Amino acid sequence: MGALVGNDHDGDGCKDSEDADDDDDGVQDESDVCPKGTIDWSSDAASDYDSDGCQDATEDDDDD
Repeated sequence: MGALVGNDHDGDGCKDSEDADDDDDGVQDESDVCPKGTIDWSSDAASDYDSDGCQDATEDDDDD
């Protein structure tokens, strides 16, 4: 599946308007503070302590 430039942030073949998790981190956009954040990682206790959908190391200034 090829990425739809500008319409498929995570390159999964689903348009962002139809994709419930635009950055494919495992956190649904409606609960994700960074819905179009870093791709190629999964939210878990080690990488996203507060489960807000923002990667602690690179996107989250308040990971408590």
